[in-house]
Amino acid sequence: MGNLAETKRIIDNSKIIELLSKENNTAIPHKKELIAYLRNGKVEAVAAGRATDLLTGERIQEPWLLLTDEVYGWDSSLAYYVEKYNLPLPSDFVQHALDKIVTGSSSTIEHLRVG
Repeated sequence: MGNLAETKRIIDNSKIIELLSKENNTAIPHKKELIAYLRNGKVEAVAAGRATDLLTGERIQEPWLLLTDEVYGWDSSLAYYVEKYNLPLPSDFVQHALDKIVTGSSSTIEHLRVG
């Protein structure tokens, strides 16, 4: 396994809370592909239990994982927030992910293509 400490964190929980507290009905370009990319990162760590929705306090019904593409690191709840709340992702990460999807340069997302 790589060193998760050496990867860039996409977004932290305090920033997620800040962004989710703003009303956001903006469509996210390539949302489906970005969610798939986030869900298909390389697993670096598995946590016991489930993550909690930072807005509602409800348990998120997905495993709680720390994921990476060896440049960026994130926890598995990030895909949930993008899918459920249209959480905007930093543009540098979006470009990075889309580049990897288009070129197929990441073994973790070989099966994904922007389409």
